[in-house]
Amino acid sequence: MAIAERNAKQLATLISDLLDIEKLVAGKLNVNMQWQPLVPLLEQVVSSNQAYGAQRSINIHLSQNVPETTVFVDGQRLLQALNNLVSNAIKFSPDGGQVEVSVSNK
Repeated sequence: MAIAERNAKQLATLISDLLDIEKLVAGKLNVNMQWQPLVPLLEQVVSSNQAYGAQRSINIHLSQNVPETTVFVDGQRLLQALNNLVSNAIKFSPDGGQVEVSVSNK
């Protein structure tokens, strides 16, 4: 049941992403830009991908060196993009591998 629920959530996310792309092309996508601390967003991405990684014994963790910084973003859109990146990293990592989420100020 847990796997079916996770897969249903992933499908819903994909459908939502496709609808957002359609809205973006039509110029109707609402973007809510605001200053937000970055670390909680990254922690949420790591947490929400743990179950997917665990299916293939892939350890996902947030680097210890993440700077305490604030970013001007649409939090939901950033989460959407980062979740896609992390899930792809999991998908293309070998079983038993590791995915590290890190950030640098450059």
